[in-house]
Amino acid sequence: MKAFVTCRGKAEVFGKTIEKDDVFTTDKHAFLSESHYGISTNNEFSAKLIRDSKVFVVNFLDKDIDLSNSGQYIDKFEESGIVKEEAESVDCPRIAGSEFLECEVVEEISLGSHVLFVGKIRNKK
Repeated sequence: MKAFVTCRGKAEVFGKTIEKDDVFTTDKHAFLSESHYGISTNNEFSAKLIRDSKVFVVNFLDKDIDLSNSGQYIDKFEESGIVKEEAESVDCPRIAGSEFLECEVVEEISLGSHVLFVGKIRNKK
């Protein structure tokens, strides 16, 4: 199973502040306890969205999807054909039909070029 993280937050795009949805893959993720899940990502665009909204969803899919481009200037959902739906317990999209963990950020740990977000699991399937 591959982990795809979905997030939403405020972003500056071409000088205008907008609400932006993003999706990215990570191989740095794990249960930290029964009620907490951790994800690590580079300290760039997606991290800024999660930092702004304080929520994320970890979606589990059994397929590869190329998400290597930054979502700052493109809609990665549209480009990749991923169908999104609204999460139930956090203000964030999730991937339709996937198993998921909807998380609220309770701690952020700086790791230099990366950041570790610790999320309290609010809903799961």
